[in-house]
Amino acid sequence: MQSMQELPHCKCCAIDLPMPSHDLICGACLKTPPFFDCVIAGYAYNDVLAYLISQLKFHRRLSSSRILGYCLAPLLKQYYRNEVWPEVMIPVPLHWRRLWRRGFNQSYEIARYLGKQIQTPIYHRGIKKIKATPQQSSLSAQRRHHNLNNAFQVGANIGFDHVAILDDVVTTGATCNALAKQLKRAGVKRVDVWTVARTLYK
Repeated sequence: MQSMQELPHCKCCAIDLPMPSHDLICGACLKTPPFFDCVIAGYAYNDVLAYLISQLKFHRRLSSSRILGYCLAPLLKQYYRNEVWPEVMIPVPLHWRRLWRRGFNQSYEIARYLGKQIQTPIYHRGIKKIKATPQQSSLSAQRRHHNLNNAFQVGANIGFDHVAILDDVVTTGATCNALAKQLKRAGVKRVDVWTVARTLYK
């Protein structure tokens, strides 16, 4: 699997860039800065990761979450050698209906194994998805952002300055951006995004 650290990418949203630099910000982030501060992506999204994530989310292969968590851990350790670690990681929450149907939250399952490797606690108290939305994968990029308007709720003051949102895969960043917006409103100063896989430009 190709690590995102091997690819030139936007230092904000981690999308791949055509120029060989790791210090550039893409046009989309310059035009409309996201609410999150950076995306740290493990790997470029590929067939292997697509299989593992699909097996986890839709076929209840919880063993995939261990593989995904263990794959991401060393890359986070490398990134944060000269950076301050977030105080907690926050798995992207599911709406209660989807959680009931699926039986588990795939981001939380990945976080459980990841946390053992990086000694970063999971936090989810008072953080909810309150709007039942269609699957993001079924929508266009523009509709993905609209789909998540006011979808998340965060307690008035969660008491942390620096947190990391954990998601299995980042495509447009709309989900993490919507959650980061609410976290910033709740008083969080810095929001990093951790993801196992980042989709690339076609």
